[in-house]
Amino acid sequence: MSKKQYFRCSVCGDFHYGLRMPTICPTCASQNSYILVNEQEADIVLFEKQCRRGKNEWRVEEFLGVLREFASHNDFILNPDLEHVAFTIEGILRNERAKGLKYCPCRVPSGNFEADLDLLCPCNFKIQETWIDQGRCWCGLFVDPQRYSK
Repeated sequence: MSKKQYFRCSVCGDFHYGLRMPTICPTCASQNSYILVNEQEADIVLFEKQCRRGKNEWRVEEFLGVLREFASHNDFILNPDLEHVAFTIEGILRNERAKGLKYCPCRVPSGNFEADLDLLCPCNFKIQETWIDQGRCWCGLFVDPQRYSK
């Protein structure tokens, strides 16, 4: 029997709690934009509760699996440079331990909770100049398969 989990839209930040992630976000209409998030992250964002550090932290391998699943439903891939991916994920998880949420390690949160939600990984990177110009997200975690070989 499956259990319900939390999912967050990487475009608008909408949360869904259910057995599977929605294909289309009911808030922003983005397709295949949801990513699995742990209960701690959902609690912080949805209820702005104090971070319970140390509980439900994800290891690199677990988060890597989530990111691979996310990429498999979209038109981009995880960067084939696995050393870069591991280094980036470690930075994301370090931010989660220190700041309570999985902020991109390449961008600095301002302290404004609402504005900083845009810095959660994965972010809405396809609107960024780095995606348009270089075919990669801000930190290089996701890349355009047309520009990067596997």
